[in-house]
Amino acid sequence: MRLVDSMLKRIYIGLLGIAVLLCAGVNAGSAEKFEVKNSVIYAKGKPFPLIMDFPFTHNTSRDYLRYWARMGGTTHLTRITGLTTSDTQDFTALDKEMSAASDQGIYSVVNLGIFMDYAKKHPEALMVGPGGTKLIRGYPCFLDEGYREALKKALLRTVQHVKDKPNFLGYFLQDEFSYPGWGGYNPSAVKVFQDKMMAEYGSIAALNSAWGTDYKQKDDIQPPLKPETGRRFADWQVFRRWAYTDIVRLCYETIKSVDPDHLVINSMDFWGQQCAATSWWEVPKYIDIMMRHGFGYGVSY
Repeated sequence: MRLVDSMLKRIYIGLLGIAVLLCAGVNAGSAEKFEVKNSVIYAKGKPFPLIMDFPFTHNTSRDYLRYWARMGGTTHLTRITGLTTSDTQDFTALDKEMSAASDQGIYSVVNLGIFMDYAKKHPEALMVGPGGTKLIRGYPCFLDEGYREALKKALLRTVQHVKDKPNFLGYFLQDEFSYPGWGGYNPSAVKVFQDKMMAEYGSIAALNSAWGTDYKQKDDIQPPLKPETGRRFADWQVFRRWAYTDIVRLCYETIKSVDPDHLVINSMDFWGQQCAATSWWEVPKYIDIMMRHGFGYGVSY
């Protein structure tokens, strides 16, 4: 047992040493541009090891950040979220946290929190389940136009504020980001679904033939209220996957329109569950780094 412990310690120290050597060139003056090629992050033309904490449940004091730097951490996810629906956002706390990390030679990733508090202020936008049922989390509907406009506005405000700061790596969209259960049944989403189905099938008759339904007009088209066999449920799941991917696309394109030099990071949706309408193979088109869901909040990658 002691031999195994000794070997593990040597392996850890060796890996830590490699990380320190790799970072030495990067941290000798803050990198202003990051890029990803063939699954490798580059800064100043050199590979950058992303060793990042996720401090959702502990204090990010200067002592903590000094400890994290000594442990070999290269990157810090801010505990302060970067987005708000307020037009007069106060960045004081976020600036302080990023500055404290920079003082230790650690790069910051701004935890955006893309759902903000929009649904609390605009309950009509709250995502609902089948028949208007309540979901486990208060996310706004991905296709609510008011939310999408507020999100773009908030993203642009925050990106403009942080993009030129020293020791800044990029943006983290949202932890555990996916549908919170069987969400997506808001009237605004169903209307888009109706339009897409008509565009796909071309006529009500063709849709009825594929689905085994008897709809008379476009407005009659409804998604299934629970999983079922057949084309209708498959089309609904493909649509839900598209809506999820599209909100990621909106974030990515909005950020990159102002800041093409820093990275966008996203958390994988929930483990491929059916209700999550998993989009692992589509989302990478609109992010730079995809991290798995389910990390320990006090543990680093």
